[in-house]
Amino acid sequence: MTYVLYLDAYHLGDPLFLQGLARWVAQAGPQRPPLWLVHGSGERAERLLEAQGLFPERSGGVWAVTRPEERALVERALRETNRTIVATLTDAVVPAVGIHGVDRNLMRRQADGTVVIGRIGWVRELARQRVVPVLSTLVTDAASG
Repeated sequence: MTYVLYLDAYHLGDPLFLQGLARWVAQAGPQRPPLWLVHGSGERAERLLEAQGLFPERSGGVWAVTRPEERALVERALRETNRTIVATLTDAVVPAVGIHGVDRNLMRRQADGTVVIGRIGWVRELARQRVVPVLSTLVTDAASG
């Protein structure tokens, strides 16, 4: 059995939660089942966009960004969030690796909004070795490539 834990915006915004989660994973040791952490941008994307005077809407939980500068800010937020989670885990001596949905075409968003999963064997192997894959929801969009 593999656990997949989605970190929502509320928990991403709570550094004490992330530290507690990292300690729990570290204390569970080799007995714990493989674990994947999946996350969005939390509030970070919204703050970055608003700081630039941009106020895009969400559609189905996804930022409806159309301009390149908006996309760049959302991507930056996801990458920064991923690094923060990985750093918190490694500070607790939990082996972790940051992965994004665009890596090796792991995830792709279809025109209808459906997310298609690509080859995940390499991520599954990381988790089997007790490395925690920290997967951001940064995906390739069918419309924009």
